[in-house]
Amino acid sequence: MYQEGHLGFRELALLGFTVLAGVVVLPHPALVAQQGITAGWAVALLSAVWAGILTLPIVSLMQDFPGRGLPEALQETFGLVPGLVANVALTLWLVLKTALGVRLVMETFAVAILPRTPPTAIGATVLAMAVYGAYLGLEPVARANVIVWPALTLSVLAVAAAVLPEAHTDWLFPLAGPGLSGLVAASLRDIGLWADLGLTGVYAYAARSPGHLRAAAMWALATSAIALAGTVALGTAVLGPEDAARHPFLFYRLARLVYLGRFFQRAEGLFVLFWIVGALVYMAISLHATASLASVTLALPYYRPLLFPLAVVAFSISLLPPDTITALRADLAVRTWAVGPVFGVPILAYGLRLLRRKGVPAHAPTGDD
Repeated sequence: MYQEGHLGFRELALLGFTVLAGVVVLPHPALVAQQGITAGWAVALLSAVWAGILTLPIVSLMQDFPGRGLPEALQETFGLVPGLVANVALTLWLVLKTALGVRLVMETFAVAILPRTPPTAIGATVLAMAVYGAYLGLEPVARANVIVWPALTLSVLAVAAAVLPEAHTDWLFPLAGPGLSGLVAASLRDIGLWADLGLTGVYAYAARSPGHLRAAAMWALATSAIALAGTVALGTAVLGPEDAARHPFLFYRLARLVYLGRFFQRAEGLFVLFWIVGALVYMAISLHATASLASVTLALPYYRPLLFPLAVVAFSISLLPPDTITALRADLAVRTWAVGPVFGVPILAYGLRLLRRKGVPAHAPTGDD
């Protein structure tokens, strides 16, 4: 299963950024703006701080298992049956995450970009291309992402620079928004926005060195948090707190404000292509991680035979929510409850290994025994 090349800091960091920063072009910025009012940017940054703290034990745990991933680490630490239960829980989370990710991509393109295209056609196309990317493996996707990342980043920065003159800084006050206690409470609820950090453990085997894994995870989290905070702050300053919270696709709404001249008024078309490629990378990684974790859980030597069945299951689940609001609420619920298995289970495993490590000297045989 793990017969793939090793990735360095650059590939891991940029891949992590593409996966985590997906929240920028999905409906999540509007949610953060709603919770933080004038200080939604602070909610985004604080939630990333809590998520980063919870990620550090995962990275430390994987340093004890070089060349292996989180599924093997959990089975070796907890034992066969408890480890199997933990891996099943993580696999179910990845299946739901992939399914709801497909649905949100469908809604984003059907509502904001391709309103006349059937959502099922969009979802089927995205999943088919994601299956192909996941079939190629982690390394080809990561290296292709290195090429895509500059264009994706420049498109986001171009939109921000174009609408910045329309910003009104008065709408960013008071800086504390609902108050310090309200900001902290909202940020704790939004830790699930960064649940994809759980892939740090799943893909630990691909890191060229343990130091690369920690540095890449923290870099990806920091840059993604800045991107989300910047999007929320810009949307609030340009549209106002109420309008920013009301638009489900905040960044796309900002892109539609860009006016380049009388004969080219739909400037968002310049950026849609790059966002589509970013969405494909995100879905390919989600599907690859799901199949990889499921193959370990089922004790299968290869993950590729599971790609198509898992894609069909994810597509079927993605059609269950009847509308956009229900799909968004389901995604938020899954992200919120995923904090337990995604962060809690690896932290518990790390704590258990620390206790065993401290207990070794007390029970170790001496030369007189």
